[in-house]
Amino acid sequence: MSLPEDFESPEIEIYPAEPPRPRRGFSMPLAILLAGVAILACVAVFEERWASEQPWFDALLLPDAVIDAEGRVPVWVRESECRGGGTGNVLIETLQAELDRDHLGFQVDKPEPVVAVELPVEDLAPLIDSGRLPQPGKPEVLAGELARETPFQLDGQWFTIVGRLKQGVSGFPAAYLLPFDPGVEGHFNAAAGAKRGSLFLDGMTRMEDLMPKDGAKDGARAVMGGQTRAKSIHGWGAVAGLLLVALGGAIAYVRFFHRLAELPSPLLGPVLRETVRRQGLMLGMHLLLYGIFFGAMSAGMLLPYWNYRITEYMGLLFTKGELSYIGQAYASGDILQATAATFINNYVVQTLGLTFAISIIPLALGVLKTALSFAVVGFGMAPLWSGAASGYAYHSITMVLELEAYILACFVVVVWPIRLWRAVTRGSFPAEFFLNLRIVLGGALLAGGMLAVAALYEATTLILLRGF
Repeated sequence: MSLPEDFESPEIEIYPAEPPRPRRGFSMPLAILLAGVAILACVAVFEERWASEQPWFDALLLPDAVIDAEGRVPVWVRESECRGGGTGNVLIETLQAELDRDHLGFQVDKPEPVVAVELPVEDLAPLIDSGRLPQPGKPEVLAGELARETPFQLDGQWFTIVGRLKQGVSGFPAAYLLPFDPGVEGHFNAAAGAKRGSLFLDGMTRMEDLMPKDGAKDGARAVMGGQTRAKSIHGWGAVAGLLLVALGGAIAYVRFFHRLAELPSPLLGPVLRETVRRQGLMLGMHLLLYGIFFGAMSAGMLLPYWNYRITEYMGLLFTKGELSYIGQAYASGDILQATAATFINNYVVQTLGLTFAISIIPLALGVLKTALSFAVVGFGMAPLWSGAASGYAYHSITMVLELEAYILACFVVVVWPIRLWRAVTRGSFPAEFFLNLRIVLGGALLAGGMLAVAALYEATTLILLRGF
């Protein structure tokens, strides 16, 4: 029995006879990566200088807590009410119904809080970016930059927006602000449903003193503050830095795989040699997933309100939702516990379960899931907010470590059906099938190792450098 003329054995495919090529080193990709980190660090320095000049940059609002501490500004806080016509948006109502199943209390169309501060109206003048000051006693407010411009009602009375707050005003990115006055007192008291709160203009620097201690009777407090929008040039500068870090990391990883492929390894050899053999597919996977990631990040930069809301929802997932075990692990301050929690989610759940397992059909469904994850994470990671560049100066390494593992997993689940199809059509099914299994298992092991390193790095840096 003769073999088909176009038959190629698996061994020939995996171990092609190629002339030796000069080794490519890591100097260039590491230089690109470090250039990206340097850009992030420089942006952080310029941003810190800008922040030091902004009024109320360290403001902290505790909307339902009266704290007898130095520097307290008394406030009354309540939510804005009816707007002409209501929402009537079927998409928002459907999404809200879906999110209600999580029981996190997240509102898609959240009313902006209205804050009446017991300060002279002239003290609000440095906060104005455009417009004018409200007239004391009149139904007029200043709006945070992300708050809606349309008038709203309080107890049947219409309030109008007469000015906009600057970007650097902490605690009020999506809120309304006005001076407390007897003329509006009827809307800001306990009978009207308003809550008595506290504002500290230097509160972010005194956070530990103002928050309840462990075991305190009053428990956790609601807080508004610490999230101020960065200048546009700083945000886009951070995006450029992240792009360079991703580019340098991707090149370094690919070259590292090529080096490892030259070594004998029964476990990792097949998948490593596959990355060498299918360099076009590996490049395409990087372009696809990083393109989605940075495209979504750019969208997040251009849609600040929805970025603000999505990051709020992500925060709820890590504090009250299905990922709360990760948040609790980081809150414990135990690096090994935080590493284990991160690894379980990133590898066991996201990679083994939602990339490899769902692609065994064989259809590369894991690529679709990963693409969606890259879009959501990229949108949420948009460096819109002050301090993002400073955090990304070291957290960008976490980004590369994790995303490269997911890209490798997607590469493997695409190779899986390709090789199965060739095995069936070329009559080499048994040998090809088992070799394909070795590629998949090796890919799972390699991705696991990469994510283990990423989890340890992330836990160590977040706990030690950010004080979790």
